[in-house]
Amino acid sequence: MNDANIEVYWRPGCPDCMYLRRGLSKLGIETLERNIWADPSAREYVRKVASGNETVPTVAIGDTNLINPTVEDVIEVIRQLIPGLLIKGSDSTPDNDGRRAISQWIVIAILVALSFYVEKLGFTSYGWGVDVVSVLFWISFRTFRSRKRIKNHASS
Repeated sequence: MNDANIEVYWRPGCPDCMYLRRGLSKLGIETLERNIWADPSAREYVRKVASGNETVPTVAIGDTNLINPTVEDVIEVIRQLIPGLLIKGSDSTPDNDGRRAISQWIVIAILVALSFYVEKLGFTSYGWGVDVVSVLFWISFRTFRSRKRIKNHASS
C-alpha cells in the first residue's frame, strides 16, 4: 500500500479513469488502484460513497472521497490533506493541453476528409452522418476546453 493512502477506484475501458491514473503517475503520485469489476469490495465501496452508483474514477484520500475528479481536483485535495507529499515543482498537472488540442483538430480534419470521400463515392446520406459526428466532436471538444478555462479562472 502507498504511504499517503490514496486509492483510485477504476474500471477497464473508462477514459476518465485512464486520464486520471496516467496524470497522477506522471506526477509521481503513488496510488493503490482498485478495479471495481474485479474487486467486489471496491465496487461496494464506490456504491457507498457515490449514492449507489458505480461512478469511476473515484478517489479516496484518507476520509475524503472524490467522485469523478480531474487530476487538478486530486492535487488540490492532496495539497490540503497531505502537503508534504507533492515535491516542489511537481505540484502542477502535466501540460497536455497543446497536444490534446492538436489531437482534437486532427480527429475533426480526418472526419471532414472522410465525409468528402464518402460523398464523392456517391453515399451522400453517409457523408451527412459523418458531418454530424464531426460537429458533435467539435461541440464536445469546445465544451471540455471551456469548462477547463472556467475552472482554471475560478481557481486563480
